[in-house]
Amino acid sequence: YFGQKGLKSQVDAQGEKIVADEARTIRLEGLESYAFHVGRYGAYVTSKRDGEKVSASIPESESPADVTSVDVEKWIDQKINGADALGKDPKTGEPIYVLSGRYGPYVQLGDLTDENPKPKRASIPAGTEPTLVTLEQAVDLLLLPKTLGVHPGTQKDIKAGLGRFGPFIVHEGDYRSIPKAESIFQIDLVRALELLNQPKKGRGKASALKEFGPHPKTDEVIQVYNGRYGPYVKCGKVSASLGEGITPEGVTLEQALDLLAQKDDKYNLSKPKELTVKTSGKGKVAKKAKKPALAPMAGVKIPSPAARKAQALGVKKVITRKRAK
Repeated sequence: YFGQKGLKSQVDAQGEKIVADEARTIRLEGLESYAFHVGRYGAYVTSKRDGEKVSASIPESESPADVTSVDVEKWIDQKINGADALGKDPKTGEPIYVLSGRYGPYVQLGDLTDENPKPKRASIPAGTEPTLVTLEQAVDLLLLPKTLGVHPGTQKDIKAGLGRFGPFIVHEGDYRSIPKAESIFQIDLVRALELLNQPKKGRGKASALKEFGPHPKTDEVIQVYNGRYGPYVKCGKVSASLGEGITPEGVTLEQALDLLAQKDDKYNLSKPKELTVKTSGKGKVAKKAKKPALAPMAGVKIPSPAARKAQALGVKKVITRKRAK
């Protein structure tokens, strides 16, 4: 491996000969005037228009094996003319697109090129129809997180942003979610201050709706909760859904016991309670009781221990005498 002609030296020598641009370029038969590339942020195609190199992104829904020259020319035309763009950014003059990716719809500022391999993007909030997004909304999304104003008490900025769990406002590390019925595009400083003044919703342990007391077999408390997927009864670490027709207010102890028994056999009241083996103070398991001796069979005389020992000694003496002879 480490020798002069070993694998390591061969890989190092061949690696120096690799040209990155050529390695990620694909030429397709019948489309020799185009070059298809595998980029960091997706596939794209390059060609020449009036002696200048132009490029266009290949939609994720398209397969390079099925691409025709008509498709490529359409993508390049859209790129040059901005036919599929919402419009141009008022500050930079770059086109703004509404696109759909692996993690949902988003807006993109500018084109994906070798010179701009990572254009600015922003996710479209859940519940917003991508086809109805306006240029003004797209500009606002690309500006996120945006400053709404200054907090009158701390003189620190209050910002609105879009995160993993939806739109939010933040002030000095204090976050509040923007309600689903409200739009991040319309949130202002006054509304942001109202949300910040509301107590933060904690993620503590949910309180029980009803409690039946200890289980007659395990002594664990039986409680009724309202969970994410509906009401359920809980005992120890075992939970069982109430099912259709049973409400948290109307569920009885007998129903709760039956549901738990169906979920886990240890709550089955028809089976006896398992006995635990007690241990001594030193942590040693107590000795098990000796098994009772088998009763002698009728007509068979069992020799006593002394008789069995004498018989064994007699056999040993006979064997010793034979060997001596």
